[in-house]
Amino acid sequence: MKYSRLSLPAGACKEFLLIFLVCAFTGVIIPYEVSGGDVSSYLDEHDPQRFFSDETGPDRALILDERIEAGAARLHLIETAEKSLEISYYTLRPGMYLDVYAATLLEAADRGVEIRLLLDGMFGTMRSERDLRRAIILHQNIQLKFYEPFSLLRPWAWNNRLHDKYMIMDNTMLITGGANIGDRYFIAGSGDDITYDRDVLIICDDLHAFEQSVLFQAADYFDYLWNHQYSVTPSDRISTRQEKRAAAYAEEITDWAEEFRVQYPHQVQVPDDWYDRTVPTNAVTLIHNPIERGWKEPWVWAEITRLFESAEDCIYVQSPYVIPNRQMRPYIGEIQADTVQVIANSAASSPNLPAIAGHANFRRRVARNIEALYEYQGEGSIHGKSIMIDNRLSLIGGFNIDPRSTFFSTESMLVIDSEPLADQLKQSFETITNQSLAVLDDGSYEPCEAVEPRRAGILKRGIIAILRIVTYPITFLL
Repeated sequence: MKYSRLSLPAGACKEFLLIFLVCAFTGVIIPYEVSGGDVSSYLDEHDPQRFFSDETGPDRALILDERIEAGAARLHLIETAEKSLEISYYTLRPGMYLDVYAATLLEAADRGVEIRLLLDGMFGTMRSERDLRRAIILHQNIQLKFYEPFSLLRPWAWNNRLHDKYMIMDNTMLITGGANIGDRYFIAGSGDDITYDRDVLIICDDLHAFEQSVLFQAADYFDYLWNHQYSVTPSDRISTRQEKRAAAYAEEITDWAEEFRVQYPHQVQVPDDWYDRTVPTNAVTLIHNPIERGWKEPWVWAEITRLFESAEDCIYVQSPYVIPNRQMRPYIGEIQADTVQVIANSAASSPNLPAIAGHANFRRRVARNIEALYEYQGEGSIHGKSIMIDNRLSLIGGFNIDPRSTFFSTESMLVIDSEPLADQLKQSFETITNQSLAVLDDGSYEPCEAVEPRRAGILKRGIIAILRIVTYPITFLL
């Protein structure tokens, strides 16, 4: 029997598919199911006392948890940059904010700012925004890399995702937190399509103290990721026609962004008292996971749980969902703090159905073992990843309380020793708690006259119920 050059026998196709599925299962699931996740000598080599200081340090800080202000802050850093921008993000969601953000980046590059843009190679590729991708690649002052570009032939690398979200401007200002670039995080709106996140702004005014600033640590971490073998420059072949289209697109969004700034000034302008609201810090320290494929040593989680054990007064945690699977729980030692409270999304508020299904499988266990587990009942959803300990330490970044952040993704958090900033963070927690309900041991909510429980629709409840069963054997992937 003869076959055309591009066809394969049906039997060969089935064999290829079977081999591929076996390789994918072997590469994606088996290594993680049998791994233990030890941290070798990491904790011995990193003294937790480095997070504390009795003297005021070179960095000032400000909590950014108001959506529009957080979006305007990013644009402000780009607009005021004079020398350099180092930017790392997990995903860029198409919409108005991405357009004005990209236009502002291109304008900065036009005036000579050197920009390095590092994005996740699976979820940050801008494949749906090809003209934007090409405009960025073609600009002489912008360098673009993708961390671990997706390939069907490398299933062992599928879980090695870049989850850091931060921007460094001129080595003097840093914004980091849990927000990706997209309308739901920063554009005014209402309903279930909005997401409330939390960022922190760090300012180092004294260039002579740069090496004592967390800006030095953040810049070093960015360089490490940027120069790593997993970070790859795209090899797009761009035709003359595509180059002209990209140039026309860049001009179009730049003109549109100018109109947007005039029509919606509140979306792009930071408050006049922005700097005055920053507070002093004693120490700011960057912690991050190792950069490797497969089951990573859980450096960030190990640091967090060690701080939990040392807490004396209180621990407040916010995460979009809480999934303490069997590999994570051994790191949680005896906690002595008088108050331990956790805030997460409810089934009704969360847009991430697999993750909230995983959360649903653990919510009673969590509620029984801490003072209170609160679930958000307000408008939209919450996406902030923050921890406050003993009214002194604030941890803010992109780390979710789940196995994916613990063992798979690149993750970074700032550990900030500052009582004034901890006070800001505690007030932010209280605002969300006032829109939340406490989970009782039986899984129901404690009644509260001030808060009405949200109820997910019947279809959403049905999907979550199915996912609770389907995802339970692979909780370590959530």
